Amino acid sequence: MKKILAFAAVVLWCAACGRSYNISGYIDSGSANDTLFVKLTDLNSIQSRVDTVVLHQGKLRYNVDSDQPTLLFLFPCAGIQTQEDGSQFISEHQVVFMMWCPGERLKIKAKLQPDFMDYQISGSVFNEDYSRRRMEKKDLTLQIDRLTKAAGEAYFTDGQKLTDSLAHIADRYIQERNDFIYKYINSHLDRDLAVYYMIDIDDGNPADTLIKYYDLLSQDVKEGPFSTFIELCIAEYREEQQQRKASEEADARIIGSDAPGFTLQSLQGKTVSLQQLKKGKYLVLDFWGSWCIWCLRGAPDMV
Repeated sequence: MKKILAFAAVVLWCAACGRSYNISGYIDSGSANDTLFVKLTDLNSIQSRVDTVVLHQGKLRYNVDSDQPTLLFLFPCAGIQTQEDGSQFISEHQVVFMMWCPGERLKIKAKLQPDFMDYQISGSVFNEDYSRRRMEKKDLTLQIDRLTKAAGEAYFTDGQKLTDSLAHIADRYIQERNDFIYKYINSHLDRDLAVYYMIDIDDGNPADTLIKYYDLLSQDVKEGPFSTFIELCIAEYREEQQQRKASEEADARIIGSDAPGFTLQSLQGKTVSLQQLKKGKYLVLDFWGSWCIWCLRGAPDMV
């Protein structure tokens, strides 16, 4: 009986050793055995799901169980941060991003830093290109984050003048980052990463950028991993254009007419309705968020 059990153990061990993983490597999160969250997005169905895998001494062994191109976002528990109010969040800069296509074997080497995840991925042109260029603009990315955060904090402590100054500097860095991305797009219209950059760039509506470049993309890219996403973006863009036209026509009809009534609750818990407000005076409604730099910059103009 002991011989049979020993033989079975050897067989199981050999099977585990012989298992083929399509994503492997090492992620140094600062914790010996950390849990890694994996968000997977199917590029054809655009459906997402979340999985977990344990990093034993930082070693990553993971198998993407799909026959479709998939975007993956990997973030270790050690990277979860806690804010002053007790809420938790994950910084987008501490996430490993990659695209996996059927048949690929990707290898990762990553190290979690206090404000950034340093990583390199090999095994495909897309991932090698993306991880390399991400590191090239690391300093620029972190500088934008620091300035954006400082501008938001300055509004509540040092006033509008400093907020405007910091936001203006951040704008220059954002433009520099966008120039970096557009330079890649214009010189690599035959690569899938160009399409991803069009979707991800912080420069208006991604669909506008896709429409602008679509005819210039190579046929391989149009029919590649992002083909379904491109089609959806273009379809949504056309639908938005139709809705915008209908909205403009509706606005033209209602401008000058009476505003529809509404009832809302104030910060003091009181009920406020349009009918309660004095007639014969202009009423301006401004919807904004305390986290939005542009909202904060425009707030004094509303007084």
